Amino acid sequence: MSWAYKIMIVIIGFMVMMIGFVFVSMNQTNPMIEENYYEQELKFQKKIDASNAAATLSGKLSVEKEGNDLVIKLASSELGFIQDGSVKFIHVQNPAFDFEISLKDAQEGVIKVPTATLNSGKYIFKSNFVKESINYYTEGTILL
Repeated sequence: MSWAYKIMIVIIGFMVMMIGFVFVSMNQTNPMIEENYYEQELKFQKKIDASNAAATLSGKLSVEKEGNDLVIKLASSELGFIQDGSVKFIHVQNPAFDFEISLKDAQEGVIKVPTATLNSGKYIFKSNFVKESINYYTEGTILL
C-alpha cells in the first residue's frame, strides 16, 4: 500500500467524522430556560436587589422532598405579610414539565405537591414574592 492511499484513507476518515459531528449536532435540542432572556437580563439588577432583600428575612422559603410530597415551606412570621408571590419550577431537560405554584395557596406556611403528579428530574425553582411593597427573590435546585 503506497503512501497516497494512506493519506486518502486519513482524509476520507476525517470527512466521515466531520459529517457525523454535523449530523449529531443538528439533531440536538437545547431548550432555553427563559424564552425572553434578553428582557430578563435588563431586569437583572432588580433581581439582585430582591435576592439581597430575601437574605435579610428572618425566615427563608425552602423547597424539600419529604416522602412522596414536594413541600414548600415559608416561615409563619413572613406568611401573613405576603401580598403576592409564586414559585416557578423549571425542569432542566424538558420545558413541557415546568409548573408554577402561587404562594397564596399556602396554609400555615406549607404547600404540599404530590411527587406522583410530577416528572422526575432536576428542577430549578425560582420564588418571587412581595411583602410590604418590597420584592423578594430566591432560587435553588431540587432533584425529584
